[in-house]
Amino acid sequence: MPSDSVVRELWYCSTVRGISNVQPEKDIVYYGAVIRIPYSKVGTDEQDEYEVDPTSLYSAIREKGEPVSGGIIERYEVFDVATQDLIIMFRIPFHPYND
Repeated sequence: MPSDSVVRELWYCSTVRGISNVQPEKDIVYYGAVIRIPYSKVGTDEQDEYEVDPTSLYSAIREKGEPVSGGIIERYEVFDVATQDLIIMFRIPFHPYND
């Protein structure tokens, strides 16, 4: 991944009323990672250098829990209106370890 790529990790927390980031009956929480691709690279072959295999994000989850078997990794893409950069967020369900 190029050095000018901005990668952020977060423990996903929805701010939308009625959408929960925790499903206690299933013991599922969500992990997220955000990647910024510069506008100048969007739609070019160089964009591939910024792309991330979402399963590679499992290493960050393993410290907190186990990925959900058969869980769907969600990918959201938006454009930053100020810079026109492409922002990609991955949302990954996992079962947290009980402390």
